[in-house]
Amino acid sequence: MATRFDYLVVGAGPGGAWFAREAVDRGLRVAVVEAVKPGFKVCGGAIPALFEKQVGKVPSESIISEVRGFRVYLDGEMLWEEHGSLWGYLLDKRIFLENVLEGVDVYTGRVFNFESRSVKGLDIHWERLVVAAGPLAPNYKGDRIYAVQGIYRGDFDEGVIEIHFDSRLVGYYWVFPTSRREARIGVGGYGEPREFLEMLAKFVKKLGVEEIEHPKGSYINIGGVERVEENGVVYVGEAAGFVYPVTGEGIRPSAMSAKLILRMLEGDESARRELETLKKSINAQRKILDFVKAASPEARARFMKKMGGGLAMRVALGELGAMERLLSLLPSRVASFLARLLG
Repeated sequence: MATRFDYLVVGAGPGGAWFAREAVDRGLRVAVVEAVKPGFKVCGGAIPALFEKQVGKVPSESIISEVRGFRVYLDGEMLWEEHGSLWGYLLDKRIFLENVLEGVDVYTGRVFNFESRSVKGLDIHWERLVVAAGPLAPNYKGDRIYAVQGIYRGDFDEGVIEIHFDSRLVGYYWVFPTSRREARIGVGGYGEPREFLEMLAKFVKKLGVEEIEHPKGSYINIGGVERVEENGVVYVGEAAGFVYPVTGEGIRPSAMSAKLILRMLEGDESARRELETLKKSINAQRKILDFVKAASPEARARFMKKMGGGLAMRVALGELGAMERLLSLLPSRVASFLARLLG
């Protein structure tokens, strides 16, 4: 006899996991199917402390280190540096997802067939289908970038993350120390996978670090929010475009979208308004990225230097007010369009 569920969630990443957690906590019946183990996808694992205000408690078991400082470089020159207050956390994403999914029916190693809408070997029925399959979700038509990341041994400033911009690249390098001796180091942006592996190899050679774990890569959807419901299917997280395009940050906006979309499906009209605000923030970032993408390397460098560290961080976090301040730094035609988008 088939097991019946209110929701079947395809994908156990941040969006799918948080949707399932919230639904189960409401007393709803939820099943999650995941082709690989949760946390498999390449991810820097950095989330701002703002997550706990916007989404919920970060499982303490998943926190590797606190982030209390950052440095931003452009073409090898340090632009901004900040230390002191708690900015956020570096996570073990696998432990984070496993903790969020505790008590949820999760079927790993199961592939959902989108054509037949079935899961081989599982006799289950569901009322609503929720797709949280990230870049593997079908029929995604938006923009994508590629990112690679490895684990390296060296001497690092624990608790201080580094972002390295190259004005020739629409993207950036990152150094996220997990201890004084190890760090996640990667690069992402527009380009081909092979190019990024070569770029990362040159970058880590310049840093003088030793490889512990060979780099892995994945695509990231950064086209802005395109769909939440389509042909009776619900989309959450990266599958719907809930990734901040300028930074590629996905854990927080994916979980935010999942929480709000569940509330909306369960009849909470205030959640619909909050979701529109989140969509507006992400789509405004997308327009900023379009400007950066079209600009010359020289124009990108001037833009970065004019922006300043405080404003850059607030824009990166998706603050609408910060994006409104950014208007004064943009060409008039871009600023006018962004102003209309921000309403």
